[in-house]
Formats: sequence, C-alpha cells, structure tokens
Amino acid sequence: MSTKNDAIDWQAFKERVASTEEALQGSLSRADRDEILARRAERYRQVEERQTTNTIDVISFRRLDGTYAVALSALQEIRMAENITPLPGVSATIRGIINVRGHIVSVHDLACVNGTTSPVPDCPWAVIGRGDDTPIAIIADEVLGVRRPVEDSIRPVPLSMERRSSCFLGVLHDGTLILDFDGLTRSEDFFLA
Repeated sequence: MSTKNDAIDWQAFKERVASTEEALQGSLSRADRDEILARRAERYRQVEERQTTNTIDVISFRRLDGTYAVALSALQEIRMAENITPLPGVSATIRGIINVRGHIVSVHDLACVNGTTSPVPDCPWAVIGRGDDTPIAIIADEVLGVRRPVEDSIRPVPLSMERRSSCFLGVLHDGTLILDFDGLTRSEDFFLA
C-alpha cells in the first residue's frame, strides 16, 4: 500500500539520469566510445557465430592404440562386456556374442579391422550402437567421454584405409575415427577381417 511519503519523485529521477548521461558523454572520447562499441559488436558476433555453428555430440573411446568415436544419435548404450561367448569358426573381428536384456548382440573388435590382434581385455566395455536396425557391440578398453566437435572440422577418412573407410564417417583433428554403424553392418571387412 503506497502512501504520500512513498511517491516517486520523477523530476529528481529524470535529472539524475540526465546528469549521468552528460557525465558519460563528457568522459569518453569519440575514439574510446568507438572502441567500446567495436568490442561489443565483436562479442555479439562471436555469440551469434557459436550459436549457428553445427556440432555433433560423440562419445569417444580407446581400443589399443586407436581412438574412436560414435555419434550419440547412433549410440544405444555403453556397458561392461561381461560373459562374452566366443563363436567357433568366425573371423578374429567377431569376438563373440553377449546377451543384452534378452537380445543376442555380436561383439566386434576394431583392433582386428585395423590389422592388430590382441586378447580381449579382462573387463572390456561394450559400446553398443544400431546399424541398419541391428545392434552391434564394439569392444573398448576405456571410455573417454563426450565431445562436441564442429561438423566442419571432421575430415574425410584417409584413402589408405581403402574399403574399410566405409566403416567410418570421418576423422577428427586428433586422429579419432568416427564410426558409422550403418557402414559397419554393410562392410565385409568388418566381418571378415
């Protein structure tokens, strides 16, 4: 509830605003004011640029000496790859199968696709994604975390990877290969390496 003593003295307020404006105008040279406005414009441009840059969220992981990433949009889950059941007569790339909530999922090793063979780590991670609606688990020694690279910074897969290049979407600046789960399911090299 307002009383007569609580009334705002608008005339005094206007006078204070006017005197503040005069002080600000008089204390800055034209060059200083232009510099401040230029810096402000640059900050606004940078914010706008960050907002319009397309990024892709990926989870990165390590397998032996290789670093890989999977787009979060293709990721189903990450879990410990416990109780891998080996399959007789399959390529070294297929390390076996696991049960994921009642579904049989094949477990693959990217190290074998790249020509390296090694034993499955004691407690490997299973990075599970869907390729052509088929779940696939990829063995990982270590899950490194989520990254957000700018899409324009993703380079094409090197020609030296030949047919295996269909398994990857591209390469990040640090050499991380981004997996393409659809490409993995279509690549003979992935199953017959």
